[in-house]
Amino acid sequence: MTDKHDQSIIHAQERKIEELHRDRSDGWDQIAVQDDAIKWLRHESRQLRLDNINLRSERDEFQNEMISSERKQAKLEAEVDRLTRIIKDHPDSEFIFAPGGVIGKRAKENLDRMNLPASADVPKGQPYLVDVEGENEHLLGLRNSGEPHPWETFSLNTLGSGGWCSDTDITLVSRLVPDTRRVIDKAEGLDKLPKSSVVLDKNKASSQKIGPSYWEYGYDELTSEELIDRYGPVTVIHEPEADE
Repeated sequence: MTDKHDQSIIHAQERKIEELHRDRSDGWDQIAVQDDAIKWLRHESRQLRLDNINLRSERDEFQNEMISSERKQAKLEAEVDRLTRIIKDHPDSEFIFAPGGVIGKRAKENLDRMNLPASADVPKGQPYLVDVEGENEHLLGLRNSGEPHPWETFSLNTLGSGGWCSDTDITLVSRLVPDTRRVIDKAEGLDKLPKSSVVLDKNKASSQKIGPSYWEYGYDELTSEELIDRYGPVTVIHEPEADE
């Protein structure tokens, strides 16, 4: 009886030990789960802080952009008001507006010298103000021919100056924009232009007025009627009175 009783006690103790081991194992598992949960919460907390910082930074950047846009708008509105006053004060004048302000009454020049092409890359019939070595003034130049002297130049002030030049002789100053509203298709219209006026014909060749009803066309002289009949209509690209 004693042996059976002792064995029963031993079995009971072993069961208690096993239960304690199971409880301890479950406890460690719970601790591990809790540790993982704490790590996840810490990670999420850090991520939330970073997100909050990023949101604040984006908010500040947006506010700065809004302030900058408002300032730009205020400057543009002030510039519009200024230009409107100029036009109102000079109702009979014709202006071109560019960065930096008003650049000329009835001027047909684009005075922005940025992004000018190389002289050899200028398309046929596209007029430019140019500098030529040996000349004391800007000339009107058009690249109308082939090598070795593709550039035809005209004096804007006096007749007889200018001629034919190579690409290397030419320094571009600014683009001249033809006044496309001044297209002339009758000889009478050419006769009304002042001496030294320059026109561009339908073939993008240029002619300069050298006298009443007479035009220099390359090495030829044509009357206004001949110029219109053969090569018209023409576009005015320089008129001395328009630049005064």
